[in-house]
Amino acid sequence: MKSILLLSGFLFLGYHSASASNFASPDTTLSVLDKGVIAAKMVEAKNKQYAGDYRGALNTYREIIAEDKTNALAHFKIAECHFELSHWDLSLEYVEKAFALDPATSPEIEFLWGKVLHRLEKLDDAKTHLEKYKSTIKPEKLADSDIDFYLSQVKTAKEVMAKALNVTIKNAGTHINSKFDDYSPVIAPAGNIIYFTSRRPQSTGGMQAEDNTYFEDIFYCKLNEDGTWTEAEQVEGKLNSDEFDNCSHISADGTTMYITQNINRYTKSSDLAVSKMSKSGKWNMAKLLPKPINSSYFDACPTLSPDEKTLYFVSERNGEKFGSDVFKATKNGSKWSTPIPCPSLNSTENETTVWLHPNGKWLFFSSKGFNSMGGYDIYVAEWTGTDWGNPRNLGYPINTVNDETHFRISPDGKYAFMSSNRPGGVGERDIYMIDLSTIEWLK
Repeated sequence: MKSILLLSGFLFLGYHSASASNFASPDTTLSVLDKGVIAAKMVEAKNKQYAGDYRGALNTYREIIAEDKTNALAHFKIAECHFELSHWDLSLEYVEKAFALDPATSPEIEFLWGKVLHRLEKLDDAKTHLEKYKSTIKPEKLADSDIDFYLSQVKTAKEVMAKALNVTIKNAGTHINSKFDDYSPVIAPAGNIIYFTSRRPQSTGGMQAEDNTYFEDIFYCKLNEDGTWTEAEQVEGKLNSDEFDNCSHISADGTTMYITQNINRYTKSSDLAVSKMSKSGKWNMAKLLPKPINSSYFDACPTLSPDEKTLYFVSERNGEKFGSDVFKATKNGSKWSTPIPCPSLNSTENETTVWLHPNGKWLFFSSKGFNSMGGYDIYVAEWTGTDWGNPRNLGYPINTVNDETHFRISPDGKYAFMSSNRPGGVGERDIYMIDLSTIEWLK
């Protein structure tokens, strides 16, 4: 897995030296015993939060404010957890409550406030709070801060939103989307089936203990004659494991699927794998791609050229960067070359969800770099004949101040599909459809 889970014992040592006053409530009516219980719960909640279990942390922070309604720090920590879960409205509610209780509860309060307002497209207010936070940073510490990165995103968002595209985007609906995470749409070549990844309760592996979310499984819906989709079902066969399975690419004949898997007993981290469809129409158990494609680092999102001789994917194997880049490998006979990075597609930030159009000349991917509006934006690069050209932002409202990923174009070219955690969805992340009839350069 890309995220690194820290041992709670280590985290406890990190906080053990902090004074009890950082954890205890300002409510003087609480007994010494009550304050001690709250202090212990605060340590427990922080351990969960820093291990990535934001839902578990939220539950413990809620227990704290149930006992101590004026605990500003617990309110602020709830705001942080909601931000990580993309619950922007709730994050704003709790950061405002924390500030009202104690403006000095955290030196990061203006920073979080600004980031939340940015995600809610309240850009002028976001800029105000971010600049307030910047004014508190010592000049010698400024280079180590992310503040200018976020201020640049606010600036870019204002500029891109001022040039909004005439495009219709709609949620793919409740037959595809659930109240959980749904993403990574892959369209069958005939256009009659959509495969996608979901973290819903029907997952083969059930719920993972680390962060109280369901393991990823691959689902599918079929297109009805009236243009609606059937109810989502798990793909038939042995493709889904009891851990992480994420679809990325399907072959031109619809019988080979390239996926990402993360299985403790089987993969080194997240690895690339391939599954073949049997004659009965069921998917066989996936097999890992051979060396040197997979590494001990995070590898994901495989996509292939039309002749299936060039493989693009994202990986964290670049030792000079903490994060993911786009890599490619070429096939000679049955052997793959050592993957190399694609400099024109990589920024100083994370790149993810790469997809090569079947025409071989458009490569789509998402990045937090290249001057994005906020979170991940979708970019396209065009093949020049010798290399990929400069990535171009797809613009607003395809991209927003939130995360847009997993861009795919339907085989008939009429629609695109993407994943987004923008407000107003059915669940955490949803799949959206984009009417491409007004996008001239795609015709």
